[in-house]
Amino acid sequence: MDVFDHMYEESTHPVIYNGDIKSPQDYEKILKDHPGIQAVMIGRGLLADPALAERIKGTEADGTYISRLKEYVRALCDAYFSVYKDERNTLFKMKELWNFLASNTKDPEKTLRLIRRAHDLAEYKATVNRVFDTEG
Repeated sequence: MDVFDHMYEESTHPVIYNGDIKSPQDYEKILKDHPGIQAVMIGRGLLADPALAERIKGTEADGTYISRLKEYVRALCDAYFSVYKDERNTLFKMKELWNFLASNTKDPEKTLRLIRRAHDLAEYKATVNRVFDTEG
């Protein structure tokens, strides 16, 4: 953060923060420490926690987090399949996403191992259901 702090202090241009924002607390700390920041890019934090923007705004929707995450993952998988029209590419994209999502599970390493073992979409979907069943 030292490089960013130096740049922030010396810059005469609008500053947009881009870093590891993983929680509303991270977001608030950046704004508190650097009150002149024009915007904050969430980036990978949003991949790991699709509800992060809602939580930052304080507008998180009703429903349990796990059930909403499960629906998000299902809808995203369906959307990827409708674009790629191919199980292999869809499966690759979903496995890639789980590199971020797994950090919010009780046992991220085990979750990733299980997801990575899936060889087709049917196996992947069954594995994801088991993961969510153990989380919820």
